[in-house]
Amino acid sequence: MHASPALLAPRRWEVYAIARADAIDHVRALNEMCGHVIESHRRVIGETETLDPVTQDMLLGPAQQLELFQWFGRRHLEDPRGQLFGPGR
Repeated sequence: MHASPALLAPRRWEVYAIARADAIDHVRALNEMCGHVIESHRRVIGETETLDPVTQDMLLGPAQQLELFQWFGRRHLEDPRGQLFGPGR
């Protein structure tokens, strides 16, 4: 399935391009990318609440999976108190 250009046009982040780096740098970049995608999903979910509940329902599952993926990745970037450590906090 390909995303519609109309859905991608308002995107406010750059494509993930970190080249060669250590694993933590990649996890940080993925965390940031997931954050942007989740933010976009939440915005559209809110916009479709009364407009089109079926579309909203179709967005909820992927948003939930993205948040779970981000939660898992962030566990590798946090100290025992739950604070992000290192550059890119």
